[in-house]
Amino acid sequence: MYPSCSHYSRQAFSEYGPIIGWVMTTDRLMRCGRDEMNVAPTVYIDGVPKKYDPLEHNAFWRTTEKP
Repeated sequence: MYPSCSHYSRQAFSEYGPIIGWVMTTDRLMRCGRDEMNVAPTVYIDGVPKKYDPLEHNAFWRTTEKP
């Protein structure tokens, strides 16, 4: 997976704090290597295929729309 689960976790804790960061990390670890492998797009990092699952794709409660 890209970014790695540890990088994803550090980013979640940094951006959303300890509670939501923990929830997002737990969710990612439960998805890692399972169903996500069938739905996430493939990216190539140094010629190695990885599944792309960035933090911003999982923050569904945040919108970029302005009122």
